[in-house]
Amino acid sequence: MPATFLWVLVAVAVAERDVGLLMSHEGFAYLGKFCFDYTRPKGSGLSPYDGSRMTFDLTLKNIGSGHYQELQVLLYDDEPQSWPSIYQQGRGYTKSCHERVARAKNARGRTRGSNSTSMPKNRFTVHFDEDRNWVMPHIHVHEHQRPRFWYVVLANCKGFHGVEYKAEFLNQGPYWKREFGVNEQGLNIISSVFLSFYSCMSILHIWMISKYREKAIYHPLLQLYSISILAQALSFACMFAHTWTFTFTGIGIPICNSLSELLFLASRLTLLLFLLLVAQGWGTVKIGINYRESLFGLLGGFCMCYFLLLLWDVKFRDPASTLYLYESIPGVFILILDILATVWYVLSARKTLQVTPNPNPNPFYSRHHINRKHEIC
Repeated sequence: MPATFLWVLVAVAVAERDVGLLMSHEGFAYLGKFCFDYTRPKGSGLSPYDGSRMTFDLTLKNIGSGHYQELQVLLYDDEPQSWPSIYQQGRGYTKSCHERVARAKNARGRTRGSNSTSMPKNRFTVHFDEDRNWVMPHIHVHEHQRPRFWYVVLANCKGFHGVEYKAEFLNQGPYWKREFGVNEQGLNIISSVFLSFYSCMSILHIWMISKYREKAIYHPLLQLYSISILAQALSFACMFAHTWTFTFTGIGIPICNSLSELLFLASRLTLLLFLLLVAQGWGTVKIGINYRESLFGLLGGFCMCYFLLLLWDVKFRDPASTLYLYESIPGVFILILDILATVWYVLSARKTLQVTPNPNPNPFYSRHHINRKHEIC
């Protein structure tokens, strides 16, 4: 379903202007990642330095025994000899700290590989001033082959703690793209399109409901469908507010993002219940609900898996990982439940059609079976 696809994308759209506190007993602390676009060729109307850059502001919050004079900002990209050579998803770091430092793009004073940025090594060495602050000048990234993820690390291989950082990543291009990595660009436009569609759909649906209520035929199935549509419209409204605020601030509105996910879940589960009840012919060709316990068990399973998916995303996801949301264990179980729900829907609809009186089947059921069977698929 389109809504599912868009929700998954928004779930990974985290702040590209980030604030945090770094500490590492080993002296190697991951700071952030960003997917930079490739540099546009001459004649495209964009300067080579138009927006593709990263900036860091460090503040020393806790002076102790750490070797703060030896801190360096290290850069890696997703070329095989760079970040993938020192880090593996699910295993973490695979090299010693000094080996990791040696594989940084800027380890020898100049970045190497598919970009042409050249900077002296001392530009990446942290020098705190009297106010215990250090601001790195803009680092411009020039990708010549394709968009790539870049990873940033603060390291000295001796240990440090109490270093607060502010990071900003910007892509080249117009303002509605700059704050987003290439893997996230277009979310604001897509949310606008879906919000417009569901707003029109909600207005039309509310008008139709008023007609049904006047005739006192507002069926419980239609009530479920109304809840699903309105919840989805509100979900996209929250998503719209989050992604467009993100467009201008690089942070967005986290509460709107979370509310959008909850509304999406409510809409999806309500729509699933509606479709399975329609498939059974409940309220149209029969009164009772078949397999009531199994039906609500399926809905409960979806709720549990989504809760575990959220818990994994917030507490257990490695921030350096690019693992797709549905490649996680809870995500795999959600896909399995989707398949089970699809099979259940098809078998129930087939059975209901077989027992429906002919040649005049219930028109409500026939219309909804024809018009809605594609949504669960």
